[in-house]
Amino acid sequence: MSTMTTAGLVILGALAAISLWGLLSSKPGDVTRQQWAGIVALASVIGIAILALVGG
Repeated sequence: MSTMTTAGLVILGALAAISLWGLLSSKPGDVTRQQWAGIVALASVIGIAILALVGG
């Protein structure tokens, strides 16, 4: 696995963790924050999967 792939995985992993923390710590009525955190978390997980498949 190259350094670039590893760096991408670390960045996307951190982004996924931050967005999941935002999702879990949001107030019940804060729908906009929940939606954005969910979208970012999903996109991060998809990005991690793609990098893992491409990077080997």
